[in-house]
Amino acid sequence: MSVVCQIKDAALLDHCGITEKWFHLRNEISSRENQFEKILSQTGDIVNTSKHEDCSSLSQTGNVNNYRMKSDLFAIEFPFMMDSQVKRLSSSQASHDKIFLKESSADRKRKRKKQRRINTNADVKFISDLKTSLSDLITLSRNESYLTQDTEPYQRNDLAKSASQIHGCGDLFQLLCENLDMHLNTGSHYNETVPHDLNLGDQFHYSAKSLVGVCVRNEDCKLVKVGHDEFLIPKRCSFLTSSFDYFISRGYQQMITSQGFDLLVIDPPWPNKSVKRKKSYATFNELNLKSLPVHQLGKDGGLICIWVTNKEQLINFVKDELFPHWCVEWIADWFWMKVTKSGVPVCDINSSHKKPYEQLIIGRCNLSAGQVVTRIHKTLNNQLVEKQREKEMSPARLPQNFLIVSVPCSLHSKKPPLSDVFSPYLPPNPNCIELFARNLVPEWSSWGNEPLRHQHSDYFEPVLE
Repeated sequence: MSVVCQIKDAALLDHCGITEKWFHLRNEISSRENQFEKILSQTGDIVNTSKHEDCSSLSQTGNVNNYRMKSDLFAIEFPFMMDSQVKRLSSSQASHDKIFLKESSADRKRKRKKQRRINTNADVKFISDLKTSLSDLITLSRNESYLTQDTEPYQRNDLAKSASQIHGCGDLFQLLCENLDMHLNTGSHYNETVPHDLNLGDQFHYSAKSLVGVCVRNEDCKLVKVGHDEFLIPKRCSFLTSSFDYFISRGYQQMITSQGFDLLVIDPPWPNKSVKRKKSYATFNELNLKSLPVHQLGKDGGLICIWVTNKEQLINFVKDELFPHWCVEWIADWFWMKVTKSGVPVCDINSSHKKPYEQLIIGRCNLSAGQVVTRIHKTLNNQLVEKQREKEMSPARLPQNFLIVSVPCSLHSKKPPLSDVFSPYLPPNPNCIELFARNLVPEWSSWGNEPLRHQHSDYFEPVLE
């Protein structure tokens, strides 16, 4: 279970710890370099040329079969600060038990200029409804040793910063998705010998091109080699690597199940100044989200969850425009609070620049309504139908406000695992899918232009028993 501590309306998740339970390999890794080189020579595959064969590899770790994401990726010991803030606070001997950092006069001036940006609806809701829950959960988690005691607030997270710079496979799969689109647009044949479905069996080596535009299904947790890269694949998962255009035109049909999905989690590449500056990933216009085949993927009464940034314009777009377009009725606002290993928010809640939390907007599919459902005007009959459907679909009623707390991974835009958090509100053995995924989850389906990105072996370490 990723949930290690919980109160009524908040839960603490151990993101790093749960990955140790996800990746238990059988002792089946063998050296097949001749086969690997033969595959590369036959396919002319694109490989990650920034890596070499003598790099560290999980297949070279002997008989160790348990792996987890590197603990350094979660070594968030102190709140996020710029170097100038660290220097100022160090010299002034800031009090170690202060959760929120003292502002300089320059900070206060900038804050006054941006005062209108602070009091968004999300901020007001979070501070009024969930701040007490956060305090209670942190206290309980510290008492039960899931979190450490307060630490000095003016140090840098050097281990986490260093780990976040790991290259992994880079943009390998993004480039292959672009190549697939280019060939399809020109009418030329591409990967025509590869079926729409691919089951990962005992084969150890795969070409990267053979995994693009194909729904890959896997039964047992395994380590596979793709080009010069290695990836850990969790058990009973499936994934499709493709561009957005390919997915909405044909790719989604490769992932549809006869029962439909009980839970759709969507993590769009929202327009973001920080992402644009760092070039972390490509973003696109939010209006494109209306093209997602939610009707075809979801089931009537299923849950739709979408991560949003703390931009009020985007929050309103999801609730007032996107959800009605999908025939999805808004039912809840959840928040993910990012904390240090001692439970301190990673930055000031009242900061006008960056928030320590993200919002998860949750709705329920109303595909049988025959008309767009708004969250403002509902008839009494529709309310009764919705209550009956919730009772039938879920063992428990989904709370309208809930707080997820965890130490964040230092890899950009990596969200916490949601399987255990949503388990009480889903039917047994639910079908779940993540859209715009950058990692895989056991027993889930995933789509994105790089769902294997965070499965790269460089991000994992062996667990010695």
